[in-house]
Amino acid sequence: EFAQQPSAATATATATVANNSTNAVLASGPPDGLNYARNTNYTGNLCLPRGTYHMRWYDRSADGICCDDRYGRGHWEVSVDGAVVLENDPDDDNFTVRDFAFRVGDGAADVVVGDAGDDDIVDLDFDDDVDFDFDVDLNDDTVAKGRIAGMYLGRRFPSAHIELKDGTIYRLLNLPPDFDYDGFVSGVTAIAVSNETQFFSNSTADLKGTYPLLLERKRHHHERMAEQYEKEGAFPEKTRQRNLADFNATKSIVVVRVIASDGATSFNESYLGDSVFGNGVDDANVVSQMKACSYDKLIFQKAPDKVGLDNRTTVIGVDDATNNTTTVAANTTNSANDTRTEIVKLANGVVTITLPTTSIAQGDATMRNEITRRLNSVFNVRHPRQLADFAMYCLPENTMSGIAYAYMNSWLSVYSDRWCTYLSIQMHEFGHSLNFGHSNEEGISYQDESGYMGFSYPNDDVPLMCYNAAKSWQTGWYDDKSIVVRVDDPPS
Repeated sequence: EFAQQPSAATATATATVANNSTNAVLASGPPDGLNYARNTNYTGNLCLPRGTYHMRWYDRSADGICCDDRYGRGHWEVSVDGAVVLENDPDDDNFTVRDFAFRVGDGAADVVVGDAGDDDIVDLDFDDDVDFDFDVDLNDDTVAKGRIAGMYLGRRFPSAHIELKDGTIYRLLNLPPDFDYDGFVSGVTAIAVSNETQFFSNSTADLKGTYPLLLERKRHHHERMAEQYEKEGAFPEKTRQRNLADFNATKSIVVVRVIASDGATSFNESYLGDSVFGNGVDDANVVSQMKACSYDKLIFQKAPDKVGLDNRTTVIGVDDATNNTTTVAANTTNSANDTRTEIVKLANGVVTITLPTTSIAQGDATMRNEITRRLNSVFNVRHPRQLADFAMYCLPENTMSGIAYAYMNSWLSVYSDRWCTYLSIQMHEFGHSLNFGHSNEEGISYQDESGYMGFSYPNDDVPLMCYNAAKSWQTGWYDDKSIVVRVDDPPS
C-alpha cells in the first residue's frame, strides 16, 4: 500500500515504484499533466511478488513534502502486509530525486530501509562486532552487501567501489547506463548487489547491468551543514558536534609490510615504524604532524600488539628471512611448495604479511584484497578494523602505477613502497580518510600548495604545514580562534 498526503504547497512531486533487479516501472503517479492536489490523501495498492523494489521520488522544487509552517505537514509511507516499511523523514526531505528500497516477502514487515529514521548524521565507525548497521535480512536475491567506497563522479566515466563486510574492496563494473550516482557517499551509503554479480580476483565486480539495492542513502554532514547555513545563517549543532567527534579522538594505526612471491617492501618493520610513529628517531611523521596541526585534538597511536598464526604455503626459493616471525612447524621437504605454520607478530604498530601466491605483476588491487584476507585469517578477525582504526598497506615497488591512494571516509590507505615513509603523502592520504578532497586551484588538481591535500613531496620530514583554510575549518580544530561572517550581513 502506498499512501501520501501532500502539504498545501503546490505539489511538484512525482513517484514511481519499480522492480529493483530490472528497474521496470510497475506504477507511477500522478497522471501526466496533473499534480497531486493540496491537503488530499492518496492511497494506492499493488499486489507484488516476493522480491526487492524501490520507490523513486522526484521533486522538481527540491523543497520536500514536509514541513512548512505556512503550508502544513505532508507525509508519505509504504506498507507491506499492513506494516509500514518506508516513510518520509521530515528532517531529510529536500532532494530532487531519491530511491527508497523495500522488500516484499518473508519477514518484510521487519524491514526498515531507505532514509527513514531520525539519525541522518554519518557514523563512520563499524559496530564493535564489525557488523554493518543494516536493518535488512537479505534474501536469496542478493549475495553481498557493503558500503560504497572510492566514489569517482567524473562526467565521462563515473565509478564506484563496494567494500564488503570483511574489508575487501571491489570496483563495480557494468552498472546500468542510467544508474543514478546522486546521493552516494563514500564510506556511508550501504548497498547490496544481486546474485548475478560476479566477483573477480582482480578486485572488480561485474554487476552485468543489474541495479544495486540501496539499503541506506544518507547525505553527508557537510551537505546538511551547508543547507542549514543557507536557510538559517547558522550551522546545526548536532551535525557540528558529530563532525568534531571525527576530528577529536584518539585513533590507532597498523602499518603493514608486504612480502609477495616476487618482491617485498623495501624497508624493514623498524624503519617503517619510525617513519610513521617517530619512536624518538623520525622528527616529522603523520602522528607528530596530525597532533601538532590539531593542537592535540586528533591523536594517532600504535595498534595494540597482537600475535597470530599464519597457515600458508610458501613457494620454495622466495627469501622471507626478513619476515620477523618464528617458525613453529614446517614441512622440511624440498617439494615445490612448503606448507608451514608461523607465528606472526603485530608489534609496535607494524606487521609483516606474506603473500606467497600473489605477485607484483598482479597489481595493487589484487594485492590489497589479499593483504586484507590474510590479516583477517592470521589474527582471526572479521575485518582489519578489529586490529586498528586505520591501516597503511606499504606495497612492494612497482606493484602500483601511482604513488598512493586512500578511500574517502575509510580505514584504508595504500602506498607504493618508499612513499609509505614520506610525511606529506601520509598526511594527504589520511586527509582522504578524514573525508578531505583534493585542494585545487583555478581548476587544476593538486595545485593548492598551501596544505597537504595539494601536491605531495618525496621527502621524509618536510614540508611542515597543515591543511588549507577551508579544510582546517572543517575539522573544528580552531573554533576558539575563528568567526563566521556572512557577506550579506549589514556592516556593524
